[in-house]
Amino acid sequence: RANTYRLRDLVRMTNAEPEVVQENGAVFIVNALFDCELDNNDCELKVEAATVDSNFYYHIHNHVYFEDGVRKRDSYRMFGIRLVAFTTGFGKKTSLAQIVLQISS
Repeated sequence: RANTYRLRDLVRMTNAEPEVVQENGAVFIVNALFDCELDNNDCELKVEAATVDSNFYYHIHNHVYFEDGVRKRDSYRMFGIRLVAFTTGFGKKTSLAQIVLQISS
């Protein structure tokens, strides 16, 4: 049961083309699904990943400076990967009090 995933594994889980992601950036959603049987202290973990946007996830940074009295600007576009992470869990536990309450009503 892994709790750490490499970025290349998450990209592979989304079926995105690594070359396109590297060139343009992307937004991925990662959801960790827990299904727990609390009577046995047992939890199953499943990780799902999907592509939200695979075109042009970038940040623009402008550097303005003066050179020989002339105002100049360098514009930097930095492409990257944004991960939006969620966790969803379902837990089940047997309760004798709830069973008696359901049978008696």
